[in-house]
Amino acid sequence: MGEPDESGYKKMYFMLFNRISDAVTALDAKNVCLTRAILCSAQQEGEELYLRESPDEKH
Repeated sequence: MGEPDESGYKKMYFMLFNRISDAVTALDAKNVCLTRAILCSAQQEGEELYLRESPDEKH
């Protein structure tokens, strides 16, 4: 159906990898609020990337 192509998945993977690295750094600094904000933002950005890459899936 309208699944993202491989380059879309690569884009999502690298974005999530980088944001998770940022979250781990914030967590190591014991900044729980920043860690949560980074993870929530990464989740939202990942969802947006997925939806942009698979327009057939929108209802």
